[in-house]
Amino acid sequence: MIKIGETEIQVNEELYRIIHEHYKSGETLDALADKLGLSGWEEAFKLIQALPQWVLWFTPTQLEEHLKGAETKHKTQRRGRRKKVEEQKQEETSAPSTENK
Repeated sequence: MIKIGETEIQVNEELYRIIHEHYKSGETLDALADKLGLSGWEEAFKLIQALPQWVLWFTPTQLEEHLKGAETKHKTQRRGRRKKVEEQKQEETSAPSTENK
């Protein structure tokens, strides 16, 4: 995800296609901004600066594989965090009370 001003842009196959089309055709940054729903050429320029450079060199197949790998990694991280929270809750409920009676 890339944030440009108030707009968040997902790095996905559609963005990849639009950016490649932009570079191959030599269209203006204003045209790119229109396609991406940005407010003007300045935001389009900021997007180009913020994009990882590998986006321009990946083939569509490589990009698809990369995005699937990132999605899988994200899901695995979420599962890991969820498991850690569950373990902490179990420890809290099974720990003996330390209150004075």
